[in-house]
Amino acid sequence: NPSIQKAEVAAWFNQYDEAERLYLEVDRRDLAIGLRRKLGDWFKVLQLLKGGGGGTDKEIEEAWNYIGDYYAERHKWEEAVQYYEKSRNEEKLVKCYYILEDYDNLESMVDQLQPGDKLLPKIGSMFSSVGMGSQAVEAYVKCNHVTAAIDTCVQLNHWHDAVELAKKYNQPTQISSLLA
Repeated sequence: NPSIQKAEVAAWFNQYDEAERLYLEVDRRDLAIGLRRKLGDWFKVLQLLKGGGGGTDKEIEEAWNYIGDYYAERHKWEEAVQYYEKSRNEEKLVKCYYILEDYDNLESMVDQLQPGDKLLPKIGSMFSSVGMGSQAVEAYVKCNHVTAAIDTCVQLNHWHDAVELAKKYNQPTQISSLLA
């Protein structure tokens, strides 16, 4: 198709808007999206996906995720959170919440995650680093890292909680080392 050839030549000469226009004229939205994807222009990818009604949920989530990355790279964490929430990128959401010191949302992430999720120990460590012992313990216990929960209590001088956890989860070596 001559129009597609013209579009490819335009793209070769860095005339991306012209190339996109030519692709859209011959109803090849997929090629226009592919062009913008290669360029990393995720705002335009999202616009093309939504405008044509032809984007799958996975493609739209991918664009949202990359837009979240765009904002995160520029340290615009609030904007990044909006797009990571849309793309359901829990790992990057956790990082943003921690950087923003949004501990309420970090706590709600602990509630939302499945027991044993790989993010729980990371969240536990985050809570521990800012002295939020009970939240750290909750995250560690939910992923079955009881020793880490007990260690957090010890580090934060919550001795009673450490002993109670050791008794509750039958950690006799932990109890004896705490009481020694």
